[in-house]
Amino acid sequence: MTVMEQRKRKIIHILSNTREFVTADELSAALRLSTKSIYRIVKAINEDATIDYVILSEKGKGYRLSFHHQEKPQSQKAEMPNALTPVERRNKVMEELLLISPKRKNIFSLYQPFYVSETVINSDEKLISEALQRFELTVSRKK
Repeated sequence: MTVMEQRKRKIIHILSNTREFVTADELSAALRLSTKSIYRIVKAINEDATIDYVILSEKGKGYRLSFHHQEKPQSQKAEMPNALTPVERRNKVMEELLLISPKRKNIFSLYQPFYVSETVINSDEKLISEALQRFELTVSRKK
């Protein structure tokens, strides 16, 4: 059995032993993994067509196992924005910035749905600024 399969089984075991929601932080502590790894494993479980259940996620609550779905969702991307690729995430942020321009937007509220670190935010900011320079647009960040 692969390491990924073992991790999937452990997550399913933890979720099957409770009716309550379990946060990604709780799962990451129990499995000694990063929360990003938990997101990826949950996504992989939900994309597995051979299982009869899904792991539901609710913002602010966590994850819960569900056996009541007749049909598995094709994609969890709408429910899990953190499942986006870095390019897709930057494009969504850039789109949001362009739509609200010239108004101000708090950078942390802008990135809140993506559950990324401040280092990732800073890196994204540089890449977004570079992309917008081609159109003679600038992004300014005030503290």
